[in-house]
Amino acid sequence: MERLEEWRHDAERHAHVPVRAVVRVGDPASEIVEWADEEGCDLVVVGTHGRSGIPRLILGSVAERVVRQAHVPVLVARNHARRERERDAGEAARYV
Repeated sequence: MERLEEWRHDAERHAHVPVRAVVRVGDPASEIVEWADEEGCDLVVVGTHGRSGIPRLILGSVAERVVRQAHVPVLVARNHARRERERDAGEAARYV
């Protein structure tokens, strides 16, 4: 909870608008969609790790399920910097 509050504070400082952090328990995709409906959201923004193939098949994709279940538009954002670091680490490992 402490880390979530730090994130909320940083997001609010950068966005210059009030930011609220909400914790819910249950299936992540269903909880996100339900919360968006309850709050009357016009848009849902979710992040994705960008997994594909077997990892996605095994782990599923919360973002994909939100897109399918949501009653409003969903913007899916991918963290390209993380993917590039993972790719670079994989390349470096080949030369060690």
